[in-house]
Amino acid sequence: MMIFGYSALEKNPVMVRSRKLDIRPADIAYIVGRVSRFVPGALCLAQAASAQRQLAKYGYKTTMKIGVKSDSNGSLLAHAWLMYQDSII
Repeated sequence: MMIFGYSALEKNPVMVRSRKLDIRPADIAYIVGRVSRFVPGALCLAQAASAQRQLAKYGYKTTMKIGVKSDSNGSLLAHAWLMYQDSII
């Protein structure tokens, strides 16, 4: 099994291809969410990166957003998600 860090994503930009099949972004998001249950450690960043790559294969250009804040104990909380045409996927 190959494991890649975030630096591997930075070195390999997402290439958006022309749309080939009639598949909706919500369909890809649903599939990635379902499959991630079986992948240890597949939290929001891994899911967003995976969905972004899959959506690009089907011709959808998305933007990954990452939000970070600290809680009352000073611990960092972070979340990653995808945007497509001003909508959260």
